[in-house]
Amino acid sequence: MIEKTNELLKLSYELERQKSLMAVLASKRDSAEALAAQLVIKNAELLRKSVDYVRPLKSLEDIRLIREAGDYDKNLRQVLVIGYYGEDNYGDELMLQCLLKRLRRDGVQIWIGLFPAPHYRIERWKGCRCLYLPKTEEGILDCAVFFDELVLGGGAHIDDIDIRDPSFIPYLARRLSILMLRRAKTVRWIAVSANRCITNCQSIRELNEIVREGANISVRDRLSLETLRSAGVNVEGISLVDDPAFELDAQRKTLLVILAGLETQDRLETVVKDLISFCRTRPENWELCFVPFLNVRHYDLHLIEQVCKEINFGDILHYCAPEFSSIESMTLFFKAADLVFSMKYHASLLALLFGKPLVTYCLGHRHYYNKMHTLHERFQNDSIIDDGDYSSKTLIQKLYQAKPEQGH
Repeated sequence: MIEKTNELLKLSYELERQKSLMAVLASKRDSAEALAAQLVIKNAELLRKSVDYVRPLKSLEDIRLIREAGDYDKNLRQVLVIGYYGEDNYGDELMLQCLLKRLRRDGVQIWIGLFPAPHYRIERWKGCRCLYLPKTEEGILDCAVFFDELVLGGGAHIDDIDIRDPSFIPYLARRLSILMLRRAKTVRWIAVSANRCITNCQSIRELNEIVREGANISVRDRLSLETLRSAGVNVEGISLVDDPAFELDAQRKTLLVILAGLETQDRLETVVKDLISFCRTRPENWELCFVPFLNVRHYDLHLIEQVCKEINFGDILHYCAPEFSSIESMTLFFKAADLVFSMKYHASLLALLFGKPLVTYCLGHRHYYNKMHTLHERFQNDSIIDDGDYSSKTLIQKLYQAKPEQGH
């Protein structure tokens, strides 16, 4: 009897051990599956980064190869714009945008010289060609030979610190300007500024040569002009101008657009085209800001890109807001908007909460009708269109009704 009891105890123990082992294996399997899922997401993120960031940087051009291949329009003036561009310092990027708007009126081929950060997106500069700035004296000479005009665009570029390296923009600007002026090329320094004092004799000699050879130079502040005069630089031909960023259209109105993937591609494209039509009929200048609201696996970014890629926006400025890192950064966009078009409940809620003119598109999905209509009833707002009632005329009428008249 005792032996049988012991045998049963052994079997019972072994059964419990097997159950524990199976539980551990099941747990490890679940963990492995979870890890595999995380890796899929991570790989998708890495793939997106490789597509969005690495590839554009590889498309930056080498000027020597371009010149040798003749891969440029010889009927256009080739203009190189340099500055502290490529590192996403948005003061410099803002100046660059304003300068490019000015230069595009000249009907030239614009090249932007960059020392880009790894994540820099060059596709933002539509219609321009982007290249790596030279890193050697030989590369500087290649640029001086190829380009017809140099534009040094805004920034603290009159800096006499003793760094004689092409990666230092103040040195590159002086060196390239001298080489181009000696070849009777055009050189413009636009709205630059100087150190508080300049004492480096070599830098002063180079600045005087640049002025003497006919460069068009302007500074953006009175004190920089005084610094140059005190250093012994001839300032007779140097003008005082505003920073390029003053040319930004501060009166432009912003229409926030929040799309939802639960609608058909054709309908989404129709909606965006109708929003463009509304912007064109208004007396003010309008821009379309697409807001990514669902950011898991960059869902809305891909949706916005897919919807907009075949649409002709013409002269209507349009862009996609970044994926938000916090609730606070997201709400800032709603606080700053002049008008909101929303397909999502909480986007509509924010617009109404902040007192922004709003038109809501109520999706036909089963989750939307009750909450969307209740929200609008609460705020006594009738600017809502059910998907089955949508028409271009209805949307534009609702937008006009939602947007207060100019001057109110």
